[in-house]
Amino acid sequence: MNGDKLAAILYPNPIQSDATLRVTLESQENVIAKILSLNGQLIAEPMEFFGTPGMNEFAIQVPSNLNTGTYKLMVTAGNATSIKTFFKK
Repeated sequence: MNGDKLAAILYPNPIQSDATLRVTLESQENVIAKILSLNGQLIAEPMEFFGTPGMNEFAIQVPSNLNTGTYKLMVTAGNATSIKTFFKK
């Protein structure tokens, strides 16, 4: 990927338990998604996916023991990163 921005969309938002992460890639990449607290603390085990060029959709499962509140999803592919804020119901 060129630069440091990654085209990513997370929906629905708010999230109850499952969400979809849509990522557009320029080449084959490993995609890593991490759920973080608002202060950047890792909340759950990172999720790893393999993406192909073009649009990819991955199922994101939010841990059931995660309290209601606002969190961040940090998505990395190669040297590109996107951070999405979401609300857990």
